[in-house]
Amino acid sequence: QRSALTCYPIPEEVVQCLEGNAGDLQSFANIKGPDGSRTMGTYCVRCLVWRPPSRDPVTNVVSKSHHCSICQRCVVGFDHHCDFFGR
Repeated sequence: QRSALTCYPIPEEVVQCLEGNAGDLQSFANIKGPDGSRTMGTYCVRCLVWRPPSRDPVTNVVSKSHHCSICQRCVVGFDHHCDFFGR
């Protein structure tokens, strides 16, 4: 879900690229967030959102997130689309 919490702060590399000073976002890899953050795991350069860290530093709970090539958005806790179940 897009919100100020998931979209900001925009990493400086992405800002430079969007302003036209650093090439194309297609050439960027996802950007790792600060160590120990509970909200900023990696920044998806395709969706322009922060994904949660793979492991919460306080509760140690594992959370898998990735950019889905089918629906073109970042998803958490979802591994694939299924025609049988209509997902």
